[in-house]
Amino acid sequence: MTQIASLANAPRRDRGETRAVYSYPAKFQAHLPAELIRLFTRPGELVVDPWAGGGTTGLEAMLLGRRSVGVDVSPFACLVARVKTTRVARAPADAALAAVLAARAERPIADDEDARCLGPAIARELARLAAATDGLPAELRDLFRVVIIHTLKIAGRRDFDDASILPTFERRARQVIRAAAALPDGPRPAIVCRSNHDLGDIGRAALVVTSPPYKDLDVEYGLLQIQRPALSRSKRSRAIWRLLGEPEIPKKTLCGGAGDAYFAALAPALAEVRRVLRRGAPAFFWTGFKTPDDRRRFERHLAVARLRLHGVVEVGLGRDRVASSRSTHHGRATGMLARDYLFVTS
Repeated sequence: MTQIASLANAPRRDRGETRAVYSYPAKFQAHLPAELIRLFTRPGELVVDPWAGGGTTGLEAMLLGRRSVGVDVSPFACLVARVKTTRVARAPADAALAAVLAARAERPIADDEDARCLGPAIARELARLAAATDGLPAELRDLFRVVIIHTLKIAGRRDFDDASILPTFERRARQVIRAAAALPDGPRPAIVCRSNHDLGDIGRAALVVTSPPYKDLDVEYGLLQIQRPALSRSKRSRAIWRLLGEPEIPKKTLCGGAGDAYFAALAPALAEVRRVLRRGAPAFFWTGFKTPDDRRRFERHLAVARLRLHGVVEVGLGRDRVASSRSTHHGRATGMLARDYLFVTS
């Protein structure tokens, strides 16, 4: 436990490979699953993440030669996870980028209020980029859509005043292409877009490393903030869902629910973890709670699922932590958490 506690309390910036392709909200840092995979599995064994988010666990398993399955209910999360774990050929990707930048057909993804905040020229550029991705092979379509979302995230910042988003898009696309082209050519994680109440016939896991949603914490998993102080406007854009052509999933679902609904949704997921976990194999759950009572209820649900709790590591969150949804650096009362917990079970 001492080694695990030291690992959990040693924050590092996610760098290298495709780790920085997109910072999915409320993710844990890559070094944690990487070290746990090294400690508790052998090459070829199965690692499972039932709340896969942006694919951090799957990527680390892939880089270490382990098989893995990641399950998430959000198509956006699955998109990011696929891009992080899909190798692309450099030359076709570069050619596709040139074609995307030259395309002129439009598929609007900014609504009227988005367009007022961003400006009509940028809204049209987004529409052209969106339309240009639609006919691409799946791996390139996914890659460029993640870059569009990243570009829109930058364009939504308070201080963004460029006349065009195309230079930002092209620069980021080239970075992501380089990273994806350098991935090892081997078995990819299986990314399954569905509820973790049914993990399916995936085999027996040697390790589970996952981060369930934080109870009663408001995280924008599928929305992007656009801020324009000069227009006295700030709004949450639903452009991600329009880009993907997917129905929007309610925030309560993505955040795991509130109150008793959180634990009602948690119970069948934990039961599935127990079902697929090999006898005696470890399962690690990284999450946080606002009250001691909620933490105790989580521990009781672990026991009901027959997951034996070996210890709980408290992780203090400093002002410099990368995941702002887990920090207190805003300098105001945000209702966010001062610490996380790593629950060590088997």
